[in-house]
Amino acid sequence: MGHDRNPSLVDDELDGRFESGGLQFLWAELTAGSTLAGLARTAPHDRENRHWSRRQAQAAYDTVVAFLPLLALTAEEHRQVSAALEALRQDIEAIPVG
Repeated sequence: MGHDRNPSLVDDELDGRFESGGLQFLWAELTAGSTLAGLARTAPHDRENRHWSRRQAQAAYDTVVAFLPLLALTAEEHRQVSAALEALRQDIEAIPVG
């Protein structure tokens, strides 16, 4: 009752929304991860906060790695996201562990 829409059209519509919002989602995760990595690097004497920030930055990195293959990005979008992802990886590795 009231569901006369073609399921494949609904799926296509949802796919389109995911694609358009997906790139924004990746940039939001990359921005958050970069910010958290920066906070971790600037808190050398606050071990607990540094470790928390590092874990959160790593979670953002992992999220982008997981979702990146699911999006149909242009070559330029993929290049930009990949470059930002590499920069985040380097930022995370630069955080003191001890």
